[in-house]
Amino acid sequence: MSQIINVNVTPASYGLDIEGIKAAVGQVAELTISGVDDKEGFERVKRARLDLKKVRCDIEKRRKELKADSVEFGRRVDAAAKELTALVEPTEQLLLGREESIEKEIAAIAARKLQGRKDRLTEAGALIFPGLDKIADDEFEELVAAAKLAHQKRQQQEAEAAQARKVEEEQLAKEREELEQKRREQEAEFLFRRKEQEAERLRVQAELDQQRKELELKKAVQVLADIEPEIHTHSFDDRDKLQFVVSAMTSIEIPAFSIPGMQQNLIREIKEMANYIQTTYANKYFERLEGEGK
Repeated sequence: MSQIINVNVTPASYGLDIEGIKAAVGQVAELTISGVDDKEGFERVKRARLDLKKVRCDIEKRRKELKADSVEFGRRVDAAAKELTALVEPTEQLLLGREESIEKEIAAIAARKLQGRKDRLTEAGALIFPGLDKIADDEFEELVAAAKLAHQKRQQQEAEAAQARKVEEEQLAKEREELEQKRREQEAEFLFRRKEQEAERLRVQAELDQQRKELELKKAVQVLADIEPEIHTHSFDDRDKLQFVVSAMTSIEIPAFSIPGMQQNLIREIKEMANYIQTTYANKYFERLEGEGK
């Protein structure tokens, strides 16, 4: 239960050893931490801060007890507590700042160390995994060595595979070239044979044309032989006789042949022959005879 004491509240009203508090503060105010490796210094600063924090909390607790029954009394209690807290809190914050500075530096060192481990694993061709910062240094070194060995093995396998692919591609290229050369040779052979066949076809065609012309000539001679008696039985002059020969030639009935186009060619050439006779022998010959007065 709260207890009301003299209205004139002073720090002494808290019933605390003020001189002892001052002495305790004075003893720890100059505590320092030499660096991240100064674990003892870190622990001394931390313990001192926690001790001061306990005193401050005791003061706050007593303040609330003294202030419970009167606002005015509470104001005086607060003032006394503030006076007392002012003795402790600055040094507490000072020590806290020193703690936090070291903790930040430790965290930064840990972060750099973790990043360095990540970089080394990446360089070794290994995957990054959670909890990397929890592994001991010697265990991590073994992990890096194993990762490098595995990476070298993969590189060797990849190089061997690349070489095998290169050899295979060169072999395929060689085979393709051989096939292409064979194709060109076959194409040249085909073209050569086709030329020979074309030459043979032209030769045969020339023989057929010669035979056809000979046949046409024989037919024309036969026609003339057939009409000769008729010419002699009529009183024709030479011009009429030649005209009769031309008419007889153009009236020859040409039969169909198994060779395509042969019938049409015969008809055309007989007509050309008849025209030639008409022009050369009928016209020019008789014109020359008339010119000579015969």
